[in-house]
Amino acid sequence: MAKANWTKIKTEYITGNISQRNLAEKHGVSSSTLCKIAQAEKWTAAREKHRQKIVEKAIQKTADEQAERIKDQLLTAAAMVGVMDKALEDPQQFNRYVVSEGLGEGVSETVEKIFSKTDFRALKDAAAALQIVVKVQKDILAMDRIVDQKERERLEIERSKTNVIDDDDSETGVVMLAPVLDDADDDDEEDGDDE
Repeated sequence: MAKANWTKIKTEYITGNISQRNLAEKHGVSSSTLCKIAQAEKWTAAREKHRQKIVEKAIQKTADEQAERIKDQLLTAAAMVGVMDKALEDPQQFNRYVVSEGLGEGVSETVEKIFSKTDFRALKDAAAALQIVVKVQKDILAMDRIVDQKERERLEIERSKTNVIDDDDSETGVVMLAPVLDDADDDDEEDGDDE
């Protein structure tokens, strides 16, 4: 029988989802030996730490991507506000009309003229555009909160799935029995085995 590669077995346990019992079978080693080594080297704690690190990296990566998207959207909204601000700097903005003037013989010219009457259609369009910009900004910020909450829920579900796998190891008693056996007297162990 070939000597077991315990570094490889440990790495597979810490980075994977396989139970200790199945890992022992896969590598052809004694389940009790694997359990003792795993307990002594705290494989289960290392697995949990590894999973937590992965979850934190996933959260950070998602947050970075969301932040970049939101930044781009906010820059677009800010550019829209800038265009509107520039247009509104002109005190006669809503008094300008584009009109066609006939020059005679079927020829006309389109020109911009300023009248004392306010162009309420242009004013209404500007107000509607401003409402759209404000709504876009609110939606961007609200979307961020919703996406962030959904991502947290998804990661919590993933975390609970990995805990179920760890619980499977605990149900076998492999991890939990070792501390009990270390504290028991030799006579008690033998009596317990006979029952």
